[in-house]
Amino acid sequence: MNAYKPRYIAFLGKAAYQGFFQKKDVIWGIQEHDIAGATVWVLPNPSGLNRSFSLAALVDAYEKFRHALVRKTTQHS
Repeated sequence: MNAYKPRYIAFLGKAAYQGFFQKKDVIWGIQEHDIAGATVWVLPNPSGLNRSFSLAALVDAYEKFRHALVRKTTQHS
């Protein structure tokens, strides 16, 4: 991972994040820690099987992530 130096790492769904970090309580969105300097986000899985999120809620979550990416990119330009 250090060879590519990602600025963000996004987990799609809480289960993926919980499995990776062995954490029970997870919030949606930006996390309080990083991975090798990359900001960590937990986003709802956009799969059609995920019926717990409305389309509007999915769009909102991914829009927040996109805005964070744009802000970080313009800061590094």
